[in-house]
Amino acid sequence: MVAVETTPRLLDVIERLDATDDTAAFIQFVQNGAHDPNDLVFAVYHLLTRLRFRSAYILASFLTERGIQNPFLSIALCIGALIIHNPAHETYGLEHLAAQADQLLAEQPAIHAHIHAEIMDPAMRHLLAIAIAHSDQTRILQLLEILKAFVPRFRGIFDWNAPVPEFSLADMQHRGRQQAPRLIRYPSPPAGRPQPRRVTVVLREFIFPDKSWSRPFDVGPRIVAAMNRYGWQTVFYPLKGNDLVAEALEIVALCRQQQTELLVLDDDILIKAMPLRSDLIARLRQALPALKIVGFLADAWEPEADLLRESASLIERIWSLDAPSRPLWEEPELAPKMLHLPIPFQTGNYRTPQTPLSGQAHFSGSISGFNWHRAFWVPAFERARLPIKVAIASHQTDGLSALESYSVYMRTLAEATCCISLAMRPNHHCIVTSRSFETIHSGSLLIQETSEDMYRYFIPGEHYLEFSTLPELAAVLRFVQEHPAEAEAIRRRGNAFIWEWYGDEKLIGYLDQALFSPA
Repeated sequence: MVAVETTPRLLDVIERLDATDDTAAFIQFVQNGAHDPNDLVFAVYHLLTRLRFRSAYILASFLTERGIQNPFLSIALCIGALIIHNPAHETYGLEHLAAQADQLLAEQPAIHAHIHAEIMDPAMRHLLAIAIAHSDQTRILQLLEILKAFVPRFRGIFDWNAPVPEFSLADMQHRGRQQAPRLIRYPSPPAGRPQPRRVTVVLREFIFPDKSWSRPFDVGPRIVAAMNRYGWQTVFYPLKGNDLVAEALEIVALCRQQQTELLVLDDDILIKAMPLRSDLIARLRQALPALKIVGFLADAWEPEADLLRESASLIERIWSLDAPSRPLWEEPELAPKMLHLPIPFQTGNYRTPQTPLSGQAHFSGSISGFNWHRAFWVPAFERARLPIKVAIASHQTDGLSALESYSVYMRTLAEATCCISLAMRPNHHCIVTSRSFETIHSGSLLIQETSEDMYRYFIPGEHYLEFSTLPELAAVLRFVQEHPAEAEAIRRRGNAFIWEWYGDEKLIGYLDQALFSPA
């Protein structure tokens, strides 16, 4: 039920009064005018999309008092009442929003998705950022209640009254064995010394190229180091991203100078500049007809399908790790081009766990716009009194080189001995993150938010433990504490498995075979 747009004059007046922050004048205009209620409902929708919660709340209160009900009004009541501390309106809004959301999901799921994308998602990001900045855990949990009202899935994830279930390792292992046939397997290159290749790796220099405070992006240096160790002659071009036209010319010149045989491109950046990317590839093909190009996607879950199809048509392979179960990859034009592989680790030898398994788990991760659901887990850990040590990470520079910083991070994972990975993205899909691989590689026990994508790489119950809800997480942590020998066995099996299948030499070998010796 997307509201019909109101008359421009009414909306203009509402916007003008809202901008003045003159609450008395705003209320007087709403109460004294003979306005069409439908126009006012649309005004609430419009204000919510602009994150103007105070005025949306005033309008919603006025309309609700007159017996009008609508999801927009309920959202505005919930958020506004939270901001001004009106528990009665907050409770009223939550109750009605839950019923309205359930009805929308049953009868008009597309409308529910629209409201989530246009209102709920941006509102949550905005309000969470404020709450996080003030370390306001209570406000974060209050925002969670609004999300639970609108998205039923979260009612089960964060059910405060649900008992901790009995944990059965045998059941998890049985489910895991059923998923085992889905494990991705690539052929390794023939035995013997690999043929030397001239490679250029073009990946961003910083995690966030447009932020002066950003930590260096370690992926490029890790790939370069692994390729050089494999026997290839690899050079690194650190993409700054502030003048892609000039950098594209430099990339062409570098590849011509090096007579590059394989080019790895940062498609998280370049795919967003498709005309320039297409021209760059055309120039490279003209200069180096035998060149093979791999597009690296750290966030393959995100780009639109048409953009990915266009991107794939111009290159030999797409290298990604986070969303191998995305149905798009099964399309005939894309399936042969996909390489679902982790990033080379290029760090210390963690083949055998050294530190005894701790009964306390460790969560270390950033909370950003692309993983904002993590913000709810942190206070939930505390509310449920779970044995979890939390260290919110930052992507700010630590003054170290990319590889030095990454080595420090890996040592932190190894010393933790047991780590939790939270993987949900704004589309509510739980992906595989690099931390999932890094935790197991470091020798720590991975406790992973359930993800279909994980089943393409590891077997739950054999190589890691998984959970979907807060009560399930509590059950897993209790198992780790009460059955340390069984938990230790999982930890060691996972570590041995990742070194067998995803060691650095194996990863570059899979790439070598796929590009230069395809079956």
